[in-house]
Amino acid sequence: MSIQTEIGPIDIDVAEPVLDLARHLRLERSADVATNLLREVDSQLDVWENSRRYSVEREKGRAVLPFGVELSIPRGFGRTQ
Repeated sequence: MSIQTEIGPIDIDVAEPVLDLARHLRLERSADVATNLLREVDSQLDVWENSRRYSVEREKGRAVLPFGVELSIPRGFGRTQ
């Protein structure tokens, strides 16, 4: 997904485990199954975050957030003129 700003686009990538969680929770009616699914996804997100954080740390304007989102922010974003 991309959000247009005056300075340029902010690109937002959502980790696949988060998308899978949303798909499964939409259909799930059992609290026990949902709880187990959350645990599994949390573990998958830990792996995802660790793998992404290492490669993104070196790139300016990129950030990995602990809830399964990666941002690409345009140069100069947040600077006051």
